[in-house]
Amino acid sequence: MEDNKLTVKFNDSDVDINVIDIIDNLDNNKKYIVYNADGFDDDFYISILEEMEDSYTLQEITDENEFKMVEDYLESMLEEEEGNDGQAI
Repeated sequence: MEDNKLTVKFNDSDVDINVIDIIDNLDNNKKYIVYNADGFDDDFYISILEEMEDSYTLQEITDENEFKMVEDYLESMLEEEEGNDGQAI
């Protein structure tokens, strides 16, 4: 990964994404990635990051509990940032 950019396989194509954060979950041995992509809107996305031998793939989070876990983590990180400087990111 170079300069927070990562090339992943998506719909059988290589796509460059901007990595915002990678979350390691030791309980289920999964990695979650928060990202956005050039040429798309300013929103960010969350997916399961799977590392293959020579590439990465993104998988949709289909389990509601998993998604809630990642969402709670991100909210706590935002609250921590707001508490550090008194301003929202």
